[in-house]
Order: sequence, then C-alpha cells, then structure tokens
Amino acid sequence: TPRQPSSALVSGARRCVQEPADVVIGYYYLMYQEGRMNLLELFSKLADEDDISSESELFDWQEAMSMLDEVRMGKMDTEKVEKLLMPLAKVAREQLEVLNHYMMV
Repeated sequence: TPRQPSSALVSGARRCVQEPADVVIGYYYLMYQEGRMNLLELFSKLADEDDISSESELFDWQEAMSMLDEVRMGKMDTEKVEKLLMPLAKVAREQLEVLNHYMMV
C-alpha cells in the first residue's frame, strides 16, 4: 500500500520526515536555494520523486499542479514553497553536516 503523503506538498499538513525521499526533496530545495536549479527544475525533480513504481505518494497533485502553473506564469509565491519545503531542507542540511563531519574524521 502507498505510504502516507509527505508534508512536502500536502495542503499545509506537517509531519516528521521519515522517508528517504523526504530528505532527497530537502536536498533539491537546498540546491534551489543555492541557485543550482530554478523553480521549474525543482518541480521537475519533485515530480520525479513521486514515481509510481516506488509506490510513494509525496504530493497533493492538484495543489502541486496549481503551484507549477503559477511558476510557469511567473506568479509563484516563493514563500509558499519555502513554508512547504524548509522542514525537509533542514533535515537534509543536518544530514549533510553529519556527513561532512564524518568525512573529516
């Protein structure tokens, strides 16, 4: 059965990050913040994470498609994206710090 939806794009709902895909989304958002991808690229990566073969259900697709349309029209409220993805980025950043520390040992 599909896992419960992630907090990534589910109508403002929040839960603890528990799935590897949640952390991957966090890394994608960090890349967006660093200017390594634009919003369209970010949404493309997010869509890739919702692969039907993995039986994951990461997004409320109606909301995601609405947001993507806003991005395409240049009307996207980036604060909304930040609110949705920052908790995932925080976990990714913490994981990255641990990995960097490990590599220095």
